[in-house]
Amino acid sequence: KLTTESFLKLLLFAQLEEIESLHALSDCLFDDQLQKGIDLDSISISQLSRRLNGMNPDLFQVLFLDLVSQIHAKTHYTKLVMPLKIIDSSTLPL
Repeated sequence: KLTTESFLKLLLFAQLEEIESLHALSDCLFDDQLQKGIDLDSISISQLSRRLNGMNPDLFQVLFLDLVSQIHAKTHYTKLVMPLKIIDSSTLPL
C-alpha cells in the first residue's frame, strides 16, 4: 500500500536521482533495493499521479521548514549571517 511515508520516500528518490517523469519513476520500482527501501512492490502511473495531485502542499511546507530549522541548528545560524535564499526550479508542462 502506498502510505504517505513511502510516497515521500519515493518522491525524495525521484528528486535525488533526477527522475524526469512518473513513467520513469514507476519503472524504477523494478529495483529490489528501492522496493525494500520504500516498502512498496509496484505502483501504477495513475496511482502515482492521483497521489501526487491529492497531496496537501502544507505537508511539504512543514517538512521544508523543519529541514531549514535543522540546518540552522547544525550551522549555528544567526540572523546576522546572509539569509538562506530559495530558488524554485520547477517546470510546468505547457
